[in-house]
Amino acid sequence: MTLFSGNARLGSPALRGSRTAGVLGAAALILLAQSISAPSASAATGWNALGSNLTGGGGVLAVATGPNGEIYAGGQFGNPGSPGPRRIAQWDGQEWSTLGIPMPSGQVDAIAVAASGDVYVSGSFTEIGGIQAQRVAKWDGSTWSALGNGMDGEVSALTIDSSGNLYAGGYFNSAGGVSIHSLAKWNGSAWSALGVDSNSSVSALTSDGQGNVYAGGDFSFAGGVTQHVAKWSRTAWSALGDGLDDSVNALAVDSSGNLYAGGSFLYSGAIPTNYVAKWNGTSWSALGDGTANGLNRVSYALAVDRQDQLYVGGYFTEAGGVSASNIALWDGSVWSALGDGLSDEVDGLALDRSGNLVAGGSFTDAGTLPTRAVAMWTPQVVESLAADAPRTVSQAYAIASDESCLGNAPDWVNWPGLAGSQYLSWGKSWQQWPNGGTGGFVCVRQPVYTTGGTWGSR
Repeated sequence: MTLFSGNARLGSPALRGSRTAGVLGAAALILLAQSISAPSASAATGWNALGSNLTGGGGVLAVATGPNGEIYAGGQFGNPGSPGPRRIAQWDGQEWSTLGIPMPSGQVDAIAVAASGDVYVSGSFTEIGGIQAQRVAKWDGSTWSALGNGMDGEVSALTIDSSGNLYAGGYFNSAGGVSIHSLAKWNGSAWSALGVDSNSSVSALTSDGQGNVYAGGDFSFAGGVTQHVAKWSRTAWSALGDGLDDSVNALAVDSSGNLYAGGSFLYSGAIPTNYVAKWNGTSWSALGDGTANGLNRVSYALAVDRQDQLYVGGYFTEAGGVSASNIALWDGSVWSALGDGLSDEVDGLALDRSGNLVAGGSFTDAGTLPTRAVAMWTPQVVESLAADAPRTVSQAYAIASDESCLGNAPDWVNWPGLAGSQYLSWGKSWQQWPNGGTGGFVCVRQPVYTTGGTWGSR
């Protein structure tokens, strides 16, 4: 697999820290076998630090991105009286800024961003932005507001369904003053239960495009459904096969409706799954073959990109038998590391609209780059620039390891069936030739096009 490396900082140099509890890109360009796309303009390929002012306190427990490129982080960071944001923050491109004053009275465990841009946060706080808000609140871009009477216990998971309803999971016995255990729905004006309550905490929620909501946690039943994970289809709970044999910490859905679960579990029924598994609608399966499938330790965070590749974060050192420090990528067939990974636990993952991965946790280094509790991974994206772009390239240009791409490769190569397709050179990478051999360095070139099927400058 092609690997490309690079480290860069965004904002000022990061301060080192810790929470209480490098770089070879895994998303690769294979010129002779796959489509090609432009690199992100916002960050260098590889790990990037995001500022330096999330100081003091603990780590980042949750990250989320907004429809206009916003990045949010929540957790335990920030001490009373210390400079910088405390427990909830927004990245402005240079540094982290606060969302309202005063900041939350307790930690932030979860963040969900609506299509409108409204930001919902939850955790253990009872005050935020100078208002009483019992463990869940909404930020509309300028002010905080409570969601009814909130909950009487910690809220550790949030998701928003396709109709804009908010779901909250955690360990509580009432929501909005009504007896509801561990999982509730907010319709914009009131809290309600989802059928029969679960018998223990809910620590993970996600939803799909059909309005289904998936819950995971420590519960052994939810609405009569057993084994740590269940599906709510607007009116009733249903089981997902044999479920999983231990707690579920994270859930994510891909564009085909497949559900991924991460947590402390080792099996689904008799199937070894090793801390991460896939539900295809009818059965659970491991990610990887044989004894080297899955991870060697617990996972805490999942995110699916536009190519339906799965990013997994947690506290582990191997993924599918590959050395991977607390973060890894499953491309549907094989596991790969994200450079040298992150130096400690990863608790939150989110993807921005450019395909960059934001990771939050208790780490102090991303690869060899010092960074405090949050970092961005910018991959070389494998994605076509146009829906009608062919999937292969007819030519590639090998170069020596000490040669530059600039001025080296011809300006023009041909897509099969489209003469005169133009590329612009922007870098080089080592390639393993698809037909065997030792591989070598090649120029990585970006296709550009105009509308109407005419290829040229964009």
